[in-house]
Amino acid sequence: MSYPEQFNSSPLKLNIFNTLSPNISTSSFFDNPISSSCISNNNIHYSNKHKPENKSKNNLINKNYFSKPTHSSTNFNIATSDWNKNSLDFKFLNNSLKLEKDSKSKSTTSKTSNDKKSNKNNDSTNQSDNNTNTQSTNSINSSPTRRLKKSLTNDRFIPTRHTSAGKLFAEEVTPKPTDSPLQYIECQNSKIYQSSVAKACGVDTHQRILQFQPPPPERSAPINLCSKFATTLNDQLNFTVPSKGIKPSAAIARIRKTTRIPEKVLDAPGLIDNYYINVLSWSKTNLLAIALQKSVYIWNASLGIVGSLTECETIVSSIRWSEDGDYLSIGTEDGDIQVWDIEASKKLRTMTGHDTRVGSQCWNSHLITSGSRNGAMFHHDVRIPDHIVSRMKSHTAEVCGIEWRHDGHQLASGGNDNIVNIWDARSSIPQFTKTVHKSAVKALSWSPTQSNLLATAGGTADRHIHFWNTASGARVNSIDTGCQISSLNWGYSDGVGVEIVATHAFPNSNISIYSYPTLQKTGEILNAHDGRILCCSLSPDNTTIATASADETLKFWKIFDYPKFKFSNGKSTLADDNKDIRKVMTLR
Repeated sequence: MSYPEQFNSSPLKLNIFNTLSPNISTSSFFDNPISSSCISNNNIHYSNKHKPENKSKNNLINKNYFSKPTHSSTNFNIATSDWNKNSLDFKFLNNSLKLEKDSKSKSTTSKTSNDKKSNKNNDSTNQSDNNTNTQSTNSINSSPTRRLKKSLTNDRFIPTRHTSAGKLFAEEVTPKPTDSPLQYIECQNSKIYQSSVAKACGVDTHQRILQFQPPPPERSAPINLCSKFATTLNDQLNFTVPSKGIKPSAAIARIRKTTRIPEKVLDAPGLIDNYYINVLSWSKTNLLAIALQKSVYIWNASLGIVGSLTECETIVSSIRWSEDGDYLSIGTEDGDIQVWDIEASKKLRTMTGHDTRVGSQCWNSHLITSGSRNGAMFHHDVRIPDHIVSRMKSHTAEVCGIEWRHDGHQLASGGNDNIVNIWDARSSIPQFTKTVHKSAVKALSWSPTQSNLLATAGGTADRHIHFWNTASGARVNSIDTGCQISSLNWGYSDGVGVEIVATHAFPNSNISIYSYPTLQKTGEILNAHDGRILCCSLSPDNTTIATASADETLKFWKIFDYPKFKFSNGKSTLADDNKDIRKVMTLR
């Protein structure tokens, strides 16, 4: 059998015997057939320098007798321990080892016929060899052990900077509003350290150390927008609104001051798990009213006494105290509004007009503004028999939030149609209509220090708090809380200033505290309830909030400090008879 000429003339030659151990003889190499897993890819060398000469016809160790490799296995290891007869296989490089027979023993006639047959099969042989080579190349390239390590081509004059991750400057990372207060403190400490180093070196933090051009002319001092929002409260307390955040020392003190355990826990069995109703209200006389299904209960926070006020025929969907705290209005599922005198524990009148449940209401002197499930809003004058003095129809879905401004000049309403309307007290047409929110707007709160500042918050699909200038209708700030918001309340904290607290309903029942106007998170109470927080009300001294949750509990949290110019007595609104903060009282 003649060997094809194409392999003799091929520039690729397989040299493997240079890598064999000198202790292994050539005869033992062919006596024990070699498995394809015994030769390492790293030890296979292809050379095109010269063709070896056949010095002996019977020499079996001829490099010309090796064809191109067609192996698929790549786990090759040249080691003496691998030459095991039990694991050896006769398949060696897909029968690439071929023995040469004596061509001189054949006759001239048979030799001629064989030459003709070999010439006819040359094309098929070439094609099969090419396919074999392609398969072997693909198998080698696809092997994980054949991956080439990328060499780092570094200039010897430029040192590698693996520790700096390719960054030659420090980026200013601004924490998100949803980040914890500790991340704010860490960021501020980093800025303070950079500024101190820059001051010691005599350079500015934003100045280039190496510059080949003269610096551009200095611009005029930027306008401090925070100074325009200076409030009467801050002026009386000689408090300067920080423009670049709160000092780390003040932020740490605020975190330590934030309570993690409620001051009191009350049981509220039968509390309806409905996000769109408002069944909790705290009066100026320190009386807390809560509606449990058809019943309304009053808890005296100063004495710690609970009493039942009334039981309605239908489910109570909203309650609200008057501004002086002497009267309580109760909205029911059938659309009626009852007005009760608390001193006499007597119902004064029942006002009708709504076709569906009254989910929200708010007092403004002698007026009660109510919103129903069909989007209708009425102004009721409790002094006259024909109580409906104005009808407003702007919302297309349930009105779930209504708040009058403290001076009674403007009214804000939020609905399940994702719309916030700002009304003038003298008109039945909204002054501004805001469609920024992406879900129901239940949480509304007017700033106690800035009359034209309104905070609104949306539900699950929105999760934002937006701040509005109700004089111009412009949005001045926004906070992405990352959670559904059920209520908003303003307050004050020593060392920080004005703050706003938000209660969350989904996906967690946290309580978040933000400073304004820095929008920095200054405090957080994680997992305040086992269920979502549905309602929240602020105490008359603006220090404690009461939260009602779907877990049928009512908890009290001391969040804010006393404004010193207004509350100098320092007395708590809660009962001082029992100091046990884990005390549980039952409303029924």
